[in-house]
Amino acid sequence: MAAVANTSQKQPASSSGEPTPERVERIDFARQQEIQCLKDHCETQIRMLQDMHMKEKRALKQENQKMENDNRVQKIGSSSQPQQDRQCGIGTADDGKVSLHNFQFIRRLGEHRFGTVVLAKGKLLGGLEQLYAIKALKKRTITPSNICDIMAEKEALMLTSGHPFIMTLYSCFQNKDHIFFVMEFMSGGDLKDQLNKVEFFSEKRATFYAVEITLAVQFLHQHGILHPDLKLENVLVDSDRHCKIADFGLSKLGVFHYCKARTQCGTPFCMAPEIVKNLLYGQGIDWWAVGVMIYQMMTGHPPFYCDKEEDMDDD
Repeated sequence: MAAVANTSQKQPASSSGEPTPERVERIDFARQQEIQCLKDHCETQIRMLQDMHMKEKRALKQENQKMENDNRVQKIGSSSQPQQDRQCGIGTADDGKVSLHNFQFIRRLGEHRFGTVVLAKGKLLGGLEQLYAIKALKKRTITPSNICDIMAEKEALMLTSGHPFIMTLYSCFQNKDHIFFVMEFMSGGDLKDQLNKVEFFSEKRATFYAVEITLAVQFLHQHGILHPDLKLENVLVDSDRHCKIADFGLSKLGVFHYCKARTQCGTPFCMAPEIVKNLLYGQGIDWWAVGVMIYQMMTGHPPFYCDKEEDMDDD
C-alpha cells in the first residue's frame, strides 16, 4: 500500500508539466549562450562599423591630401618647366618671391644624400636679416622615386612649423639645377657632437633633452607623422641649448594611431624590431628610438651596437 501511495504521489508531478531542476538548468544555460551570442554579434558589428568609419576617414584624408598636392603641383611653374620640377612641389626662383639673390653664402655646414647644407645670411620678405641653414638638393641626383621623399619632408616641416622643438622651415624655392630648403640655423650642432665632447650627459641634462624630444614626438604623432630616422645626429641644438628634431627625409605622413606602415629604413642601431623584421609598424617605432637616444645620452653608447655593420644586421 505504501508503494502504491508513493507512486500515486509522483504521477501528478510529472503530469502537471512542471520543469525539473535539470531542465531549468539546461534552459538557463541555453539562454546564457543565446545572450552571449547576441552580445558577441553586437560587438562584432560595432567593431566592423568602427573599422569602416576609420577606413572612410583615412580614405577621405588621403583624397583631400591628394587633391591638395595636385592643386599645388598645378600652381607650380610654367608648362615649359621639366616634369620633375613640377612634381617636387617647390616654388620657382623666378616667381619674384625668394631666390638666391636674397642670400649670401658663408660656408658649408655638411652633406646631404641629395646635395649640400650651407650657412647663409639673408633677409626674407618682411623679415630681418639673419642666419639660415639652406639645404641645396641637386636635381640630377633626384630620381622619380625620391620625389615622394622630398615632398614628404616638405609637408612634414610645414605641418610642424612653429613648434619650439622641431626645426623650422622658412621657405622653399628652386632654380634650374637645385631645389632649396631655407631652414632655421642651429648653432649648437647636433646632440651626438655634444655627447662626444663629454662622453655622457648628466641625469639632469639627459632628462632636459628627453623631455623636449618627447614633446616633439607627441606633436608629430598628433599630426600623423612618423620619423623612422630618429637619432642623436638628427636632433640639433640652438644657441639657447634647446634641442629640435630635424631631417624629415624618411618621414611617413598620415600614420595616425590605427594606421600602419612598412618600409625598412633608418639607422641600424636605432631601428625598432618591427622595422628590422620588415613587419607592419606604427607610432611605437619612434618611442623605441627615443628610448635608444635616452640610453645613449646616459651611457655614451647605444644599447645595440657592433663595430661591423654586417654583424649588426645579423644580430
